[in-house]
Amino acid sequence: MVQDSRGYLWFATNQGICRFNGYEFIRPEDTSAMRGGAAFIPTEDPKGNIWFTHLDHSIQLVENDTVRTWRYNHLIDQYRGKFLLIENIAFGEDGTVWLALKYLGLLMVRPDGTYRLVGPEMEDPCLIFTSVGENLIWTLNGNKLSDPKIGQDSWNWRVVLWQNGRSTKIENLIFEKPDLFDLGSYPFGKRRFVIF
Repeated sequence: MVQDSRGYLWFATNQGICRFNGYEFIRPEDTSAMRGGAAFIPTEDPKGNIWFTHLDHSIQLVENDTVRTWRYNHLIDQYRGKFLLIENIAFGEDGTVWLALKYLGLLMVRPDGTYRLVGPEMEDPCLIFTSVGENLIWTLNGNKLSDPKIGQDSWNWRVVLWQNGRSTKIENLIFEKPDLFDLGSYPFGKRRFVIF
C-alpha cells in the first residue's frame, strides 16, 4: 500500500491495483495482458503516476487512471531467471528509474532507454545501496538461493555504497541465521540506513 501525493491510498492486491478515495475502492481502467494479475510494491513517481510490478517481473504504471505497460520491460526480460524479484523502485530527478533486483543488483534505466546494471561485477556477497532523491534503494547481489553456505549459522556480507558511478565498501555485516526470503524484501523508503 502507498499513499500518493493527492492523499489517495493505493493497494496492490492479488487481483491487481486499486485506489481508495476515502469512500470507495476504484480500479483504474486496465486493458493490458496482465489485467487482474497480482500486483506488488506500488510506488509513486514525481509526476504522480503509480508504478507496480507483477509476478512475471513486468512493470506497469497507472497514468491518468489507466494502466499502461512500462516501455522498457524488455530490459528486465534479459535478466529473467537471474534474480528473485523486484524489491523496490525509485526515481531520480533526471527521470532515471532505479530497480532493485534481488540477488542480482541495481538496474538503472534512463529516460532514453540506456541502462546499467550494478552488482554482478562486485565480489559476492554484497549488500548494495544508494540514495535516489529522498529515497534509499538497496538489494543483495549474488545468487544466494544456490549458495552452499545456506545452512551455516551466520554470513558475512559486505556493504557497498553506489554513488556517482562508483562503489565504495562501507563495512561488513554479520547476519545470524538469516532468513533469505525475508532479508531485504521490503523497501527502506525515506527511512535512514544505519550500520551498527
